[in-house]
Amino acid sequence: MSQTSSIFPLTSPIQGRYIRILYLDVNSRYTQDTQQLVLENINAVNNELINLIMTAIGERHFEPEFGSTLPGLIFDQPTQFTTWIMEDALFKAVQRWLPNVRINFDQSIIAPLDNQTGYYFRLVYSVEGITGNISVDFVFST
Repeated sequence: MSQTSSIFPLTSPIQGRYIRILYLDVNSRYTQDTQQLVLENINAVNNELINLIMTAIGERHFEPEFGSTLPGLIFDQPTQFTTWIMEDALFKAVQRWLPNVRINFDQSIIAPLDNQTGYYFRLVYSVEGITGNISVDFVFST
């Protein structure tokens, strides 16, 4: 995720209507038919957060330290202790790689799925430069 302070025109610079773009990222789920290639602001941060969580440490060739230990925990027995370890791993990864993101653990949920094949995540967080809390929901399963 890159941070920029550029101002891109919403309609036209002559009309004086501008939208401020703080964060940009390339969409990891891009397809020519259904998705945008470049994501902005909240969508860019959501994309980078999910990429961080789902990337195992050592998986990226030119950034071998990027990622989290969460992909390795997906095969552990779903218990309260495993959930606590996941929260800790998530906090450490976000603190290192996304220092502008602050996760609100009081409102966030990490819970085992009913069939015990993975975990449900609801992450509530705030980002420097973007007003309010943001939430993202996803399932991380085997």
